Amino acid sequence: MEYTVAKFLQKTLNKIPVSGLRRILEEWDFLSPAQLRSLDSAKYGPALRLKVLALCEENHVQTKHVIELDMIYNHAYSTKRNWSVFQFYEQQELTYTMKVTEFVEQFTANLKQLTSHVSVVIKQFEDDALLIRVAWGDNFKRPNHFFPTYAVYHPHSPYVFISHLGIKQRPLLLQALLIAAKYTDIKEIQLKGRCLKSLRDLVMRHFKPIPCPKASQEISASHPNITNEHAKHQAYLKLVADDAFGEGTLPLLETAVFKLETKFKDPVNRILENKTDPFRCVIKFSSPNLLESLKSSVELGIVNGALSPLLTSISLKARNHFVIKERMPTNAPGP
Repeated sequence: MEYTVAKFLQKTLNKIPVSGLRRILEEWDFLSPAQLRSLDSAKYGPALRLKVLALCEENHVQTKHVIELDMIYNHAYSTKRNWSVFQFYEQQELTYTMKVTEFVEQFTANLKQLTSHVSVVIKQFEDDALLIRVAWGDNFKRPNHFFPTYAVYHPHSPYVFISHLGIKQRPLLLQALLIAAKYTDIKEIQLKGRCLKSLRDLVMRHFKPIPCPKASQEISASHPNITNEHAKHQAYLKLVADDAFGEGTLPLLETAVFKLETKFKDPVNRILENKTDPFRCVIKFSSPNLLESLKSSVELGIVNGALSPLLTSISLKARNHFVIKERMPTNAPGP
């Protein structure tokens, strides 16, 4: 086994959790059933991975085999990567029916025309998603398989999810996607996260908050002689939370970022208030499940009253990155 192949395989195996290694290897289907059974003797992670390396060397593993293993891992553990959402605009042919084989051929051919020394592998999984793996090189270097770009594209939808895309490679990949998918424009929308399923549910509107009765209407109908004030208050808070986020399970987002470019307003701090330039700062909310945390903060009474529309609009607008600028006066003269 070549040194570069061995190093690539070892790094790929080190990323796979021991608890899921056997399942990944079975899906890989590179080792024989007898070889898989022989792994039972290795009880610990390092010993298990060394055993797998030895078996792969015995089977004369090549780079193409390790690429397939890497793709299976990234499909099973997509939450290990940060994903950005891009949207296609203006389809060239409204009645065009996407064929997967045609997309794969055109995307691969177009990308290889734009740049040399690039490795492209596309695999379709059971959910009809196309997992695209691109390892980039240049005129003097072979493709770097240690830091590939991954993209997930669902045919018949105007969205593609991309991870680890460099600035130099960005126009190349987007142009190849446009040509293969038969669109005229593609733009990044302000939605990022680790949970690929939640991002897909948000942009494809698989997540629909269940409308709830307005909290203000419910409280006005309450009888003034209710004795359990605590229960009444809890019911009110739940109605406020349900009114803002709906009922049921919310999509998993970990962050929300607000970039402020507004005038500083504070009568005490005259130095900053008198500046004509916008006051720029970034506010970031982080949580293992941000939307559930925001909803719980209302239900538990941590937040006084309803949340800001900037927070409640995350799921409605399918965005978690916002730029807030100074609002122009309504009577301001036009340009």
